[in-house]
Amino acid sequence: MTALFDLDNPTPATRRDPSTPAWVIAFETRTGATATLAGGRAIPRPCSSCRAWTLTGYDAPLIADTATVDPYAATPLQEAAALILAVATYQLWGTPGRYHLTPRHLPGLRILGHHPPATHVTVVIAHTCRPPLATQPLPALRPSPRYDGPPPF
Repeated sequence: MTALFDLDNPTPATRRDPSTPAWVIAFETRTGATATLAGGRAIPRPCSSCRAWTLTGYDAPLIADTATVDPYAATPLQEAAALILAVATYQLWGTPGRYHLTPRHLPGLRILGHHPPATHVTVVIAHTCRPPLATQPLPALRPSPRYDGPPPF
C-alpha cells in the first residue's frame, strides 16, 4: 500500500533571507509578484488572470501605484475611447528595457497639469483582461547616440 503523503521526507519550506523586510514579504505574499518593481521600471510580465503579456511598473517615483498596461501604443482616438470607458491611460517613456510610466488619466482622480497630445508621445492604456483597445506596436526607440569626440571642457 502506498501512502498519499510522505511524512518521513516533508517538502522543505521556502526559506527567505532573514534580512528581508516584513513589508517585502507581505507584498510578495499578497500580490504574487516580486518586489523587483522598486526600481521604477515597467517590466514585461504575463497577466496573472488572462496570461496576456503586459508591462507592469510603478506610475510615479513617490506615492506610486502599480500600473499594468497593454504593450501597445494608443492613438488619440483610442485614448479618447479609454477615457469614455473609464480606463486609465499612461505615458510610456524611456527605451526598451528601461520603460517608465507616468499617469495621464486615472478614473476618479483629477490630474493637475497639462499633458502633451498623444500624437507627440507614446500613450498606453491600462490592461483590462479583455482585447486591448490599442493594437499598434510600441515604437522601437533607440538610445541617443554616444558622443565619441573630444571632451567639451
